[in-house]
Amino acid sequence: MAAVGYGGSFIAFTFLAPILQDISGFSAGTVSLVLLVYASRWRRYILHQCG
Repeated sequence: MAAVGYGGSFIAFTFLAPILQDISGFSAGTVSLVLLVYASRWRRYILHQCG
């Protein structure tokens, strides 16, 4: 089940990065930072829910 969850996150990040760059106009470095912050918050939320 965890593999499905992580796979879904990977797919979301894969499609989100080009949208942030092309439509929103963020640079590649900014997109990396945005996705890093999003992933860390998502992980914190999941750990909070499980523990």
